[in-house]
Order: sequence, then structure tokens, then C-alpha cells
Amino acid sequence: MVLLDIFILVVGFIALIKGADIFVDGSSALAKNFKVPGVIIGLTIVALGTSAPELAVSTSAALQGSNEIALSNVIGSNIFNLLSVLGVCALIRNVPVDDAIMKRDFPISIAATAVVLFMTSWEALFGGAFVNNKMLDNVGDVTRITGLVLIVLFIAYIAMLIVDAKNTRRKKTI
Repeated sequence: MVLLDIFILVVGFIALIKGADIFVDGSSALAKNFKVPGVIIGLTIVALGTSAPELAVSTSAALQGSNEIALSNVIGSNIFNLLSVLGVCALIRNVPVDDAIMKRDFPISIAATAVVLFMTSWEALFGGAFVNNKMLDNVGDVTRITGLVLIVLFIAYIAMLIVDAKNTRRKKTI
């Protein structure tokens, strides 16, 4: 039984690697066909495609009442992507950082983290967190309101990227 599990795991990794190759090739072709900067494709299509399995796992966990898996999946994935993925890529070859990423996307990434921290810490920071010297159970929860705010901010970010891509394409054709 263990050998079968190992075999399935290895086949899954091979399929994942091949799928990633196809996905990157398709994304690059999409960027060329629509004359959209690769950075924008990376920030939208590739990011959404690679995060879709995490969304599926987190949604499944939330539906089964294991919400802590959803939050730890998001935080763990973010840390892994920033430290391991970027670190391995930088070991292979220097990773150039576009000015647009430095000015637009790094601050948004930091702001998104701050928004989650702020919204989950609201009760503890601004009172109402304690009743009779006992901390309330929902302090630190990611509530439906927080979820709605995060989704609206994500849609606004994607819209901003699309507008930026159109403006960049217009500037190049002028």
C-alpha cells in the first residue's frame, strides 16, 4: 500500500511539472498575442492558475469546518512562495525586479497583509475583545465582512492591472 502511495505521489509530481511547463508556455503565448507585458500575465493568469488548487483545498476545508487549514494554507503558501520559490529561482539566475513591481505591487502585497492583520485584530486592538476579563472567541477570526473586503480589494487590484496593461500597450504603440 505504501508503494502505491509513493507511486501516485511521484506520478502526481511528474504531471504537475509537465502541467506547469504547458501553463507557462500558454501564458507566455497569451502575453505575446495580446501584447501584454509578461509581468501582468504573471500577476494575473499565472498567479490565479497556480493558486486555484490552494483555493480548492481551502474551500473544501472550510466546507468541512476545518477553517484553520484555509488560513494556514494561505499564510504558509505566501511564506513558501516568497522565501523558497523566489530563493530557488535567484540561486539559478538573478531575478530582475521591474520598477512597476517595486512601485505598485510590493506596496500592495504589504498593504494586503496589513489589511488582513488589521481586520483580524480589530477587536483586540480597539476594545470589545474582553468580557469579564475573558477574551472573546471570535477575536482574530477572518469574518465574512473581512472576506468580502478582501475579494473586493482583489477585484480592484485585477482591474488596476488591466488598466495598467492597456495604458502600457498604448504607450508602446504611440
